[in-house]
Amino acid sequence: GTPVARSELQPGDLVFFRTLGSSSINHVGMYVGNNQFIHANIERGITVMSLDGYYDTHYAGARRVF
Repeated sequence: GTPVARSELQPGDLVFFRTLGSSSINHVGMYVGNNQFIHANIERGITVMSLDGYYDTHYAGARRVF
């Protein structure tokens, strides 16, 4: 996919994260607009989360695939 600046995110863009102290990308979600993304959470299933807080500090980039 094509890299996307965070300020240019559009619904459908894939957002990538480095979580749990990983140095590699190990989590992905899909941007849905309004600074939120959808992802699968092992404890809560499919959820919509904000890119603020925890995910802001673990954000690794985004790609547009279409």
